[in-house]
Order: sequence, then structure tokens, then C-alpha cells
Amino acid sequence: MSFSLEKHMRLSEWRNVRPVTSYICPKCNAGFRRAWDLIRHKCGQTPRYACPYCHKKDNSSSNVYRHIRRWHPNHPVGARQNAAAARKRRKVYSLNKSHYCPRCNRGFTLKKNMTRHLRHECGMAPKYQCPYCDKLSKFTQNIYAHIRKYHPDQALCFRRLRSFSISGAARRRQYASPSKRFVCKRCNRRYVRDKGLRRHQMYECGKSPRFKCPYCGSRAKRRSTIYVHVRMKHPGMHVWTVDLGKEIRLASTCAFTALYSRSCYADVASTVTTGHRRRFRTRLGASMGGTSSPGTYECPKCRKIYKWYRGLHRHLEYECGKTPRFKCPHCVYIGKHRSHVYSHIKSNHYNRPIYAIDLQQD
Repeated sequence: MSFSLEKHMRLSEWRNVRPVTSYICPKCNAGFRRAWDLIRHKCGQTPRYACPYCHKKDNSSSNVYRHIRRWHPNHPVGARQNAAAARKRRKVYSLNKSHYCPRCNRGFTLKKNMTRHLRHECGMAPKYQCPYCDKLSKFTQNIYAHIRKYHPDQALCFRRLRSFSISGAARRRQYASPSKRFVCKRCNRRYVRDKGLRRHQMYECGKSPRFKCPYCGSRAKRRSTIYVHVRMKHPGMHVWTVDLGKEIRLASTCAFTALYSRSCYADVASTVTTGHRRRFRTRLGASMGGTSSPGTYECPKCRKIYKWYRGLHRHLEYECGKTPRFKCPHCVYIGKHRSHVYSHIKSNHYNRPIYAIDLQQD
């Protein structure tokens, strides 16, 4: 009996002890044990959320939801937002926002968010429209969220508006990212890396389309664009492109093509022995000035061009017109290079032995 009385007295004393508060609000002197609770504390603000079934109001929607579950158990859980309080509330920015928009002085914690704001938001007109109503937005994800809410039975898509207030070049000059330090002197287009600017000046800026589809009349300024076009428009066909500007470099490549097709194609294509490979490199080095230096090496079958001779040799030995010869020992995957099988095993067969089976090996 004395034990239970002593335990009861200790519990009553423990209930009277207040927890230590390390974070105190300077306005209302309310104490909090965590800094996050002090940040969420909305001191002196009008309650933003209200219960739709009674007069309960609170600054946090979770408190209103808890109130509905306890006092209105047979009603759906939802909060009614106070529009007047939402309009009057002040935006409180975090102290660690170190990136600010040079035009509207809006603060951002991450640099990529400021870059996105400069490209798509600040001073820009909405570029995307809902295809089922007149809803406009500056981002596609907002259109998708709108369709899921107001058009639940429709497909997720958007309509891009073509009419803008300023041109693309003027927009890039005015709202360019600070990280894009390399600027084209002709069109004022900016790039993050120097190689992007060099590629733009070599193939794009003021140049006519240089690469052509071998199966139709489609042209593009980049080789990769033609590759994508062939895969989409001509499925099942060999993926390659016609370089319309190679006639400029034809004088430097015709000697190599004639020498290769006359004396060396049979050696490289039919055998992989060291003697043939050494004889080919000796003849090629005497005519082209060595194979260890960069140049222009063109395949006589598919007209694919390589910068180094070793790339052309590997292409002729394993790729050009050849069937895949290396097989995965754990499944049915077959690749043209041994390294492709190694990458496949590392990605799809974890903790399995990494090796390849050569189907053409005797």
C-alpha cells in the first residue's frame, strides 16, 4: 500500500515539472523544445484554416484534421482555407537563401531554382495551356496537376503557346544564367562549357544543315539528330548518316581509302593475327605518316569516320556487317564487344562472375 502511495506522489510531482524550453518566441514568450516548432509557430497571425462543420479555426491544417476525426467522425476530413488570411500573410524566407534574382530580388536556396526562375518565370508569359480548357501556366507539371484534378478522365498532355512577348535570342541575353560564361559573339547564345560553344560555332551558328538522312531528304546540323530520325522514321534500317561537308576533307581521305581498299581490307576483315595487323600498320604508317596521330579514318563500307586508327580497326573487326559474337554466360544477351557484356553483367547480374563467351572462338 505504501509503495503505491509513494509511486503516486512521484508521478504527481513529475507532472508538475515543465520540460526545458530552449527556443522562446520573442513576441509571445511561448517556449519550444525544437527549433522547427518555433519556425512553425505563427505568432499574431489570423487562423488560416477552419473546420467546415463548426467554428473551429487554427493556423495548421493538421490540427483541423485531428479535430474533425475526433468531433466529426462521420464526415470527410478536409479544411476550409481562409482566403483573406491567405492574402494578408507575409512570405517568410529562410535565412540561408543566398541566391537572389537580379530583377525581382526573389531569394532561392539552390542555384538551380534561381536559374529556372530566370529562364521560365521572371517577366515571362505563360508558355503552356491546358488542351481541355483555358488554363495557362509557366510549367508543364502545373498543367498535369490541373488535368488530374479537373479533367481526371482525360489524357495528360499540354499545348505549347508559340507567341511570346520577346524573341528567344533577346530572352537569352536578358535572362541568361550567370553560370553560362561562354557567349557566341554572333547570336549571343550562352553555354556552360567551352566545348558546347565550339560545337555551336562549328556546326550550328549561321551554317546550313550538314548531315543528311541516307533514306530520305531530311537534313540536320547534328549527326545525333539524324541518328534519332533514322531510328524513329526508318526502323530496322542501318543507322548512319551522310556528311555533306566531307567533300572539303576528301583530298586528305582519298589516299587512305584507296590504300585500304586495295591492299589491307582482306587482312583486317578476315584475320586478327598479329602479323597481319603489324604489316597493315607498317604500310599505313609509311603512307599516312603513322597511326598514333589523330586524323580522318573512313570505313570503306559504311562511310563511318573515326579520329583514330584503332577506332576504325575495332569497327571493322567487330562491328561493320558483323553479327554479335560475345554472349553473357548468365542469360541470352549478346553483344558485339566484350565490354558491353561486362557492363551488362555488372548492371543485371550482381555478384556474378564477370566474363564473356566468344561464340566465334574455336
